[in-house]
Amino acid sequence: SEPSCARVVQAHVRRAVWARDLPCFAVLRRDRKGVEAEEGKGEMKRSGGAEIGDEKDPRKRPRRTVRDELAEAEDAVVAQDALARVRSPGTNGRKILVQTNVFPVYSEIQQAVLYHTNLTYRDSGEEVEKRELRLQAFNILLENEEIVAKIGGGEGLYFDGAYSIYATKELFPGDELELDFEPRPRKELRVKLKKTRTLDLSAATLEASVVNPATLNALNGFLKASQLRIPRLLNLRHSFYNMDKATYLGGGVTLYPGFRQSVQQISKGLGLKVDYTANAFEAPMVLIQDSPKESYIFERQRALNPESVYRKGSLTDADFHALKRLLKKKLVRTVHRKKARVYEVRDITSMPADQLDGWKEEDPAYTVAQYFEAQYGAPLKYPNLPCAVVNKKGQNPNYVPLEMLEVVPGQPVKRGRLNPQQVSQMMNLTCVKPHERFNKIMGEGKVRPNPEFQLRVEQPIQAKARVLDSPMLAYGRSRTAQVESGSWRTKNVPFYKPVPLESWGVVVFSKQLPRGYLEDRDIDSYLRTLQNVAQGSGMRVSRPAHILNAERVDPRDSNGIAEALQECSEKVRSTSGGVCQLLLCIIPGTKGDHAYRPEILHSCDMKLGIISKKVRTEKVVANRGLEAVLMNVVMEINAKIGGINQKLERVSRVGMVPFDHFSSTAFMGLDVSRKTPGSAVNIPRVAVLTSTTDDTGFRMISTHRANTIPAAEDDDAPPAIVQSNIVAPLAEMAKETVLNWAKLNQGRVPKYIVLYRNGISESQIKQVVEEEIPKLFEGCADATDELKALYSDISFAGCEKEGKYCPKVTYVCSMVGHNVRLAPMGRANREDMDRSGNVCAGVVLDQQIVSPHYFSFYMSSHGGLKGTKQVFLYTVLRNDLNLNSDHLQSLSYVLCHAYARCPRVLSAPCPMYYAGKILTRIGGALRIGEDFAMSDTASLSSMGPRDTSLMDIPMLHKDLALSMYFV
Repeated sequence: SEPSCARVVQAHVRRAVWARDLPCFAVLRRDRKGVEAEEGKGEMKRSGGAEIGDEKDPRKRPRRTVRDELAEAEDAVVAQDALARVRSPGTNGRKILVQTNVFPVYSEIQQAVLYHTNLTYRDSGEEVEKRELRLQAFNILLENEEIVAKIGGGEGLYFDGAYSIYATKELFPGDELELDFEPRPRKELRVKLKKTRTLDLSAATLEASVVNPATLNALNGFLKASQLRIPRLLNLRHSFYNMDKATYLGGGVTLYPGFRQSVQQISKGLGLKVDYTANAFEAPMVLIQDSPKESYIFERQRALNPESVYRKGSLTDADFHALKRLLKKKLVRTVHRKKARVYEVRDITSMPADQLDGWKEEDPAYTVAQYFEAQYGAPLKYPNLPCAVVNKKGQNPNYVPLEMLEVVPGQPVKRGRLNPQQVSQMMNLTCVKPHERFNKIMGEGKVRPNPEFQLRVEQPIQAKARVLDSPMLAYGRSRTAQVESGSWRTKNVPFYKPVPLESWGVVVFSKQLPRGYLEDRDIDSYLRTLQNVAQGSGMRVSRPAHILNAERVDPRDSNGIAEALQECSEKVRSTSGGVCQLLLCIIPGTKGDHAYRPEILHSCDMKLGIISKKVRTEKVVANRGLEAVLMNVVMEINAKIGGINQKLERVSRVGMVPFDHFSSTAFMGLDVSRKTPGSAVNIPRVAVLTSTTDDTGFRMISTHRANTIPAAEDDDAPPAIVQSNIVAPLAEMAKETVLNWAKLNQGRVPKYIVLYRNGISESQIKQVVEEEIPKLFEGCADATDELKALYSDISFAGCEKEGKYCPKVTYVCSMVGHNVRLAPMGRANREDMDRSGNVCAGVVLDQQIVSPHYFSFYMSSHGGLKGTKQVFLYTVLRNDLNLNSDHLQSLSYVLCHAYARCPRVLSAPCPMYYAGKILTRIGGALRIGEDFAMSDTASLSSMGPRDTSLMDIPMLHKDLALSMYFV
């Protein structure tokens, strides 16, 4: 939950300009003299900010500038009156102290000066817009002693890479200064510096109720400049990575550890949040060498066949296209020159180097291989391979053989580009216990004192927190379960409402095991154990009506998979009175999961309307813990087919909220998929809305839509994709949810709605309040006429406004990108920590490090398993129910206990958690990838054969609209 003002600077990425082995950063300082600006330098490319729309026509979205974002950030801070009133801290629970990673920040200087820069070409007056050119120009500008002398010596400056310079003092007398310089031959530029404002950095200002966004930008910039004094420190956005502590993950990928930091306004003054992080980067390897293990193209692209290169002497069509996908837009540097040059690969040639001619006008038959042999005195080792095209756009082609190029280090690798072994190794290296994480923060992440910027960072805050009491969970036969350390026991405890599984089938897509083959007796034994475990939970499971052997179906044959599923369902219906409750699909291990899963999800969820459950072959023959695994399977199946595993105790029994019980309240979750770098432009985001439907807090329904804005009625244009995280079709989704809620509750409608919204940042709060929340009320009002037509005796008592249905709404947004971590104070007090070394489940923190402007709190509801737990930040945007801190904190904690797949407390309230899970399910069904929902680094461009055009986000089958198919 970084402040909107801090995100303004962080949204405009600090591009690194690569020279030789070390990145050269855009920090303006005197000691940059001597660094040569090479014509061939590359840059780390990152995506720009989101777009904002026109009020009259939201489908027209002009690109916003830095000045627009600064103004928007200030408006977001000013518009506090529309938000829920800030409440005093809660009192429920046992009081403890926790260690935080928030450091108080103080400025020894009293003011800073903000300058706006305007860089233009001197001859034409046209503005230089490319960020890499601006960075190179300003680096060269500060190497000119005469110019540096005119701007105060070049010390105490920070350039944000876009338009703003922050300085600790005035650079020149007056308000404007124009300077001419020549960064390259025949390239004359003019820079105009204009004093925009003076920022007050005094202690009284920093402790004020509202801190100016530009002030936080200045402090973030100064702190970042202080860190960049450390050699060999790679900076990407607000994260810093240590290049000297690299770990090779194999496959041409290197792991760099580091930390990320940002300044945020806290209860008193400002706090610097520092967290340990790590990221995968491209390893500095030559593209091709004599050994495949030392060649980048074979390490990163295992699909390439070394034989076709080393023996056959030519590339197949499949190898050529794989190589092209791997190298395009990659930063490389030459290894055959004394002075290395850095390029970006634009393409690779279709002809090998020994046949590539026509590039030299004087001798059209002169090939690239002949040129390099004549120029450097040695023939190419691999003249049969294509060349990399490294020319800039609009220039003549520049061809370089692959053996002459090396990958530039420090290029981040998207998570979707890592193989399972690399992901597993990365997780093992980065999952560190809390005390180890905080040691790294205090070591590598510690801000070094720098007299140039005069910032003082003190010891991290030890905050006052509370441990909330866990609720009782009701089961069948008047049994209850007590939650301990984030989990509870369910063995031989009957479900609250078990549903018999009588008409179901099994589809065996594979019997292949990692070692061996799955026998029919293994499947029979698995099914018998499943029946026994279900019987212990009070659930009757009959033998499957039909078992279909579909091993003949190729995993790439989507039609064959769909036909096998339909065939089995029809056989089950023919023997079970036309009903098919479930299809159990046995698929191979990890690779098979990726192969079969998309088509199973797409066919069952969207075509056939059948509830499905997938089981991997190795789980069928598991020798250890099979009953525990099957207990979770039974819990999942019971929830899918309409049962209730456990019931949340009525909230009023523990005095948590002012209304009586869950039966008159809809607890909703809202989430939207992320737009990631490299995404296909025709894939819209998807929004999902979930809601509880009864007084148990367990049963839920869902709906999803493509997040698009429809064209006008007289316009034939397709709908426009919404580029921000704001849910445009929320009114339509809310209407459908209310109608389904009434259908399941005999014509009643919820009087109250408590909605948990995931996926927004603090800079978007104003937009959510002004655009999204009104759509929720619009959808409820639109459902009025249809509700009256369906239920003649319906009553809107207590939730009516101007004759329309209008419930009371509490709107809570949840964030995890705030970088706050909590750790127990020490190992002496064992009751404050769990077995993993994390703070115990149910810890809530609502003072000291929270924002003074919002009704917000941090909560760690779940028990830790490995590494350091994430902490959710909850911010209340609207509070019609008038809930205080104790009410909302206890309610949020209770809703984390309604998970259907295992007896553990979730890290977030179930409605919101399920919304994210559905997004992942939709992404899998569309072959877009697992990280469609939660990741900011995954690519959506690696689509399968299915056409995911703008309108091809298929709706859920009507037979599943009221089920928990998504569990």
